[in-house]
Amino acid sequence: MPSAIPTIPGELLADTHMALLRRQVASILGRRVDEFPGAQPVSFATHHLDQLRQRDFFVCEKSDGVRCLMFITSEPDRDPSRPCREVVYLIDRKNHYYQVPRLHFPLPDDPTCKTFHDRTILDGELVIDTEADGSQVMRYLVFDCLVINGKNLIKRDYSKRLGHVQNLLLKPLQKFLKANLTFSRDMPFRVEFKEMQFAYGLSLLFNKLLPELKHGNDGLIFTSWDAPYVFATNENILKWKPAEENSIDFQLRLAFNKFPDGSNDYNSRPSFELYVWKGGDSYEYWADLPLSDAQFQELVAQGRPLNERTVECALKDGRWTMLRFRDDKEQGNHITTVKKVLQSIRDGVTKEQLVAKEADIRNAWKSEEREEFRKK
Repeated sequence: MPSAIPTIPGELLADTHMALLRRQVASILGRRVDEFPGAQPVSFATHHLDQLRQRDFFVCEKSDGVRCLMFITSEPDRDPSRPCREVVYLIDRKNHYYQVPRLHFPLPDDPTCKTFHDRTILDGELVIDTEADGSQVMRYLVFDCLVINGKNLIKRDYSKRLGHVQNLLLKPLQKFLKANLTFSRDMPFRVEFKEMQFAYGLSLLFNKLLPELKHGNDGLIFTSWDAPYVFATNENILKWKPAEENSIDFQLRLAFNKFPDGSNDYNSRPSFELYVWKGGDSYEYWADLPLSDAQFQELVAQGRPLNERTVECALKDGRWTMLRFRDDKEQGNHITTVKKVLQSIRDGVTKEQLVAKEADIRNAWKSEEREEFRKK
């Protein structure tokens, strides 16, 4: 079920500063474009069941949070007599940069913990965990590493990238935090590794790990063991959702009654329409969004503009229902994604079908041939 969307901490940078950093990140990644570089999964389909048996995959829960890249770098100090200072940015899907204070990522093999990462790019997500006492804790869960201290890893196997981020970043961080409890308490969020299982650990996930999660989740993410990092759509990352959790992000538009002269009657109750993004500035009407009077009044009471906001919706009993606004997203899902999600809903793989393949996936994973492959 959807949970609260975390607010990205830190200071949103000015456009000129963001433009500079976008070019810097693109250069580090070896890209000619400065768009958001995050990989995007494809929806799980029936034929992917065979892929889980034919290839090695990791699997983790699909968190209900905010996807962000983290860029750790150095910049000249305002005082030229001092050395460069450590700076940490979070980059959201809109390619907006937020400077986040009170974070430190020491280098390994430095007993002083004073040196820090420079030109490191992580992939992860912010979540809000509800603890046993009811308190809420924000965490940044790391699930990939594109660059580590200037070393580009995008062509390396996923398993190798995970090893780099655990050994070269997270272990030194945990060592530092244990010795600096005050600093740890002052951090804007905790930085942790997102727990991964081998693809045959499905029963463990469904029966134990998912029920014990402290934040919302709406499915699973499978990532190929040997996959390189691919910008934008990545066929090596599979997004599985149960049918009841499949959702689509649309642009919401309000349609008001008209006066005889053709102008809008803003005192009337508008109807709500869902538009699908076709790329660029192009949108196409997709469906109506039925809202009760109570739902409408609840939205009005929020006191925020409604027109042209991104809204997450689910299809239930043939009707679209609103789940929440997704102000963390610049556009809704592209029309090609919408069609794939709808196809996934129609021909979706159930939890029971996944678990039924668990033994086959395990046997294939433990075969001598695959064991040798993973040693390379």
